[in-house]
Amino acid sequence: MIDNPALSSFIMALTDLNASVRENALRSIGNMRDGAEDAVPYILRCLEDDDEDVLYWAIWSLGRIGPGAEIAGPAVESFKTHKNPKIVEATVDALDRILGRYKEGQWRV
Repeated sequence: MIDNPALSSFIMALTDLNASVRENALRSIGNMRDGAEDAVPYILRCLEDDDEDVLYWAIWSLGRIGPGAEIAGPAVESFKTHKNPKIVEATVDALDRILGRYKEGQWRV
């Protein structure tokens, strides 16, 4: 049971037929950061989405959740060789955040 009503609404939106709704829900969950760990199992399902924008935002939001999304690490890592460079970049960033290697404001090379 999710105690946060906003988070519950965003989780429900992850199954919407409209990809834009799913993307916005993923962005919103990622921006919540604290308390968003409860959404990780639902976000993991979005890693199987056929829409690459939804996939990107799922990876991004898992990264924003950070170490609280550690269980998603192996699934996220599988996208390091994806054909879309935007997804590869999001994957590298997400893994750094999930593994605690990211420092806010650090520059990427």
